[in-house]
Amino acid sequence: MSLQLPSRDTSPADARDALEELAPVLDGAYDDLLVAVSELVTNAVRHAQVGPDAQIDLRVRRFADRIRVEVTDEGSGFIKPDDVRPLEEGRDHGCGLAMVDEFADRWGVDGGAGTTVWMEVDVSPAADAVRAGLARSLLDAALGALISLDPAGTVMDWNQGAADCFGYERHEAVGRRVVDLIAPPPDPAGAEHYLRATPADATTRIDGRAVEMPLMRRDGNHFPAMVRMTASDVDGRRYYHLAIQDVSAQKRSEEASAEMLAYVAYLADASEVLASSLDVDRTLRKLARLVVPTHADWCTINLLEEDGSIRRVAAEHADPARAAELARLLDTHPNEPDADSGVGYVIRTGEAQLFAEVTDALLAETANDPEYLEITAQLQIRSCVIAPLEARGRVLGSISLVYTEQEKTYGEADLALAQDLGRRAGLAIDNARLYEQRDNIAITLQRSLLPPYLPDIPDFEVAARYEPAGTGNEVGGDFYDVFEAAGGGWNLVVGDVEGKGPRAAALIGLARHTLRAVAFDHPSPADSLTMLNRVLLSNATELCCTVVLCRLEVAESPGRVVVALAGHPAPLMLRRGGAVEPIGTEGMLLGAIADPPIHEVAADVYPGDNLVLFSDGVLGRRASDGDVLADLLTELAGKPASVVADEIAVSAERAQPGGLGDDVAILVARDARLRQWR
Repeated sequence: MSLQLPSRDTSPADARDALEELAPVLDGAYDDLLVAVSELVTNAVRHAQVGPDAQIDLRVRRFADRIRVEVTDEGSGFIKPDDVRPLEEGRDHGCGLAMVDEFADRWGVDGGAGTTVWMEVDVSPAADAVRAGLARSLLDAALGALISLDPAGTVMDWNQGAADCFGYERHEAVGRRVVDLIAPPPDPAGAEHYLRATPADATTRIDGRAVEMPLMRRDGNHFPAMVRMTASDVDGRRYYHLAIQDVSAQKRSEEASAEMLAYVAYLADASEVLASSLDVDRTLRKLARLVVPTHADWCTINLLEEDGSIRRVAAEHADPARAAELARLLDTHPNEPDADSGVGYVIRTGEAQLFAEVTDALLAETANDPEYLEITAQLQIRSCVIAPLEARGRVLGSISLVYTEQEKTYGEADLALAQDLGRRAGLAIDNARLYEQRDNIAITLQRSLLPPYLPDIPDFEVAARYEPAGTGNEVGGDFYDVFEAAGGGWNLVVGDVEGKGPRAAALIGLARHTLRAVAFDHPSPADSLTMLNRVLLSNATELCCTVVLCRLEVAESPGRVVVALAGHPAPLMLRRGGAVEPIGTEGMLLGAIADPPIHEVAADVYPGDNLVLFSDGVLGRRASDGDVLADLLTELAGKPASVVADEIAVSAERAQPGGLGDDVAILVARDARLRQWR
């Protein structure tokens, strides 16, 4: 091959391209010749001291046992030095003749009209050429980038994986310093730290270890890579090898996974906040505090009212000192339900809005008056996303996320997050409202199962208290009643029905109304309870109840009370002097067996005495200690019936700080014929 090249900076690359076409006939000498030719042509361009119109001749000839390369330039006066400086590690210039001396079996310099540097390389037998070709195929088949370097960091080999990764073909890379091809501009923590040192130093630092560092493609784009560097000695010469793997996709996957985990964790936190309370306004304020400052510089949440107006329930700012200012500014100009954009539009249409960049022009376009424009300017809105609070096909309100810093903007992922928060918040709001409706229904039903008022008993004070256990969204199983008895007197009843809910409510109604009906024909409390037991068994309710029924006779003083118990705690008589006496004989609960044993016990009621009926919820965990309630009543001797009932209820609540474990029903009747108050 004979090639004439201009004396220009592009000639070394042209020489490499030409030599690559001869690669099949150069056998195992190709790599060495490529480096040497690149250096010799570069020297001719830079050091021949000829004009740009001068020519450089490159000749490559293949003989049976050798390959001869000649590079001739038009410069003169150059002769072969007697002693060529050996090629050393860390050397970045003066490598041309050193490489020729290193690679060639024979070489020389001829003067004359020009200067010719020639070199000859003995070729290996054909079998070595085959092995070299197989090695080249194997290197090119590797998935990763493989690069071999000489001691000065010059590329000696560059497989197809490196070409695919960095964008340089093999003939473009061989003969050039590797740092000029793949290392980004100086970066103390990256490739600069490792690869811009000599290969020997770099190998000392990362020999055999996979090190992550940023590298650079031909187009200037940087990417993360794992780099492993090793060294090898061949025929007394040291070479260095880089194995490089592009981990961009892996990094993107890891970042996406981390973002997804953060997204899921954030939504889990939001769900926990939304489930923490049935108080809608309080819950939404907590949600706004969760959003700020992680996902917004400030956040507002609005609800649609029944009359169509929009009520703001939360306004949180990253700067607590500005939260009040934010609320004041928003109050100055409330959201309009019929607005063409913003909160009113989102609530009316259910369509979320993303304003990636809120410019002054956009604010001026959406403002409906100068005052509103001034307010939005004070709020410093730079990027905004507004999502509806939705549940079961209805829009209940909106959530607005706002950035005020110029460098922060919202995108589609943030819009998706806001919409997800809106759906979760909307469902929490709707569930709270449904729960409140259910609670109201339960309370209304509970009240219907209790007397709407207590009758006036001549010369007696009567007071009642009822406290349901739990949240109050289910009808309780305790009840009380006061009604006239047959033949004169009054019936006082406290009962406890098994369970809660609709079945318990039905049994309460049945028990109350049955007792009212049978008591007119059966003045005996025991007989009335026996009749109630039969009714319960005949209705197959499968539920039982306990009842205390007291017939109070007040025509004369002292009065008289007759007590019948059906599995219920005995009532207590609080005497005027402070003594406490239980009245009644324990009997079996109703609705379990036919003809349960029920007994009657009578006692006198003196002026100033309090007759106290109660359910077992009053005792709660103190049920095994019967003296607790008696001790409390002793301190209440001589007090009005209402005071006694109140103190018993308070005592029951204090004894169960975690909440009542059972309903509490209290009924107190006091003989007030003695007008002495203490």
